[in-house]
Amino acid sequence: MKRVVLIIIFILFFALTASAEMVEGNGYRVDYVIGSGGGTNFVVGQPVIGELKGTQDNAEIGALYTWLNLTNGGTYVYIGPGGIQNIITLGPKTGTGIGTTPAGTPGTTPGTPPAGSIVKIDPPKISDVYIGNRLYFKDLVSKGDKFYTSKSTAIKATVKAKDGINTKKLSIKVTDSQGLTTYYTLSDANISSKLTKGATITQCNISYNIKNLGVGENSVEIKAANAGGEVKENLKLTVVSGMSVIGDVVVFPSPFSIPNDKTAYIQYTLSDATSVTIYVTSVGGKIVRKVTYPANTEGGNAGRNKVTWDGMSDTGELAGNGIYVGTVVSGGRILKRFKFTIKN
Repeated sequence: MKRVVLIIIFILFFALTASAEMVEGNGYRVDYVIGSGGGTNFVVGQPVIGELKGTQDNAEIGALYTWLNLTNGGTYVYIGPGGIQNIITLGPKTGTGIGTTPAGTPGTTPGTPPAGSIVKIDPPKISDVYIGNRLYFKDLVSKGDKFYTSKSTAIKATVKAKDGINTKKLSIKVTDSQGLTTYYTLSDANISSKLTKGATITQCNISYNIKNLGVGENSVEIKAANAGGEVKENLKLTVVSGMSVIGDVVVFPSPFSIPNDKTAYIQYTLSDATSVTIYVTSVGGKIVRKVTYPANTEGGNAGRNKVTWDGMSDTGELAGNGIYVGTVVSGGRILKRFKFTIKN
């Protein structure tokens, strides 16, 4: 009976030992370890199992990795025969890293990556931001100008990244003047005009209809990301209660010379999108020119508008010298009056 028990124990021991010895990882072994973080989790000579992921310095290594002397904090990708194999971000500790060479390779010298096999991934870039159908001028806003818009508006932008865009991480965050924050995650319905390289999306347009912006200044953050990191584009949008022309109406050049200048520009800022009619009258009250601009077009946009006049009257004649009065009207209500001079 003892002999039978001993045989059974021996068989179980042999099976467990054989099973343990069969764990050979993914065909690679740890060849060198740099930094205490890696040293506490990896031993030279042990098989490598799993993938390298995350920003921690004790992450596991991907099967095809051979890397050395990469920039701390940078994100890198190994390009193998089948394309991108694995992605890694170095941890916060300078010099931390783990090197691997194929299992069975003699020596302890760290493996050298093939030429061009390791590249740095650049994060995406966000450009051509539109609020409604108006281009957002970030430089002007940073200098103190306000960008006025409606309570409900479309936010549009272009996202580019030669190393690919993670479309699942495209998002918009809105914080109103009261500090209330709303997050919007973009779906396929909000993403268009995709450009691809193989299966990788390298460029796309995004659009989202934001509703109920708060009165006052709203902070908007557009975020895009890929394996190289994330990028944020910050906007400041101002909403005004009620329908009005904010500030003065500016006409330039003034005086306006029809033969020399050809075109006069009339610029004004609307608190909201609305259909606008501009009347140009003589000082005696005679209507010289009447033009209507539909809502959400140039002239009827929320925010800054700039329309033109060539000096031609409604009867097809050039306006003569003198002082003229302009009136901005919406919904039968006068929003603003202005004056300018024609001197031919």
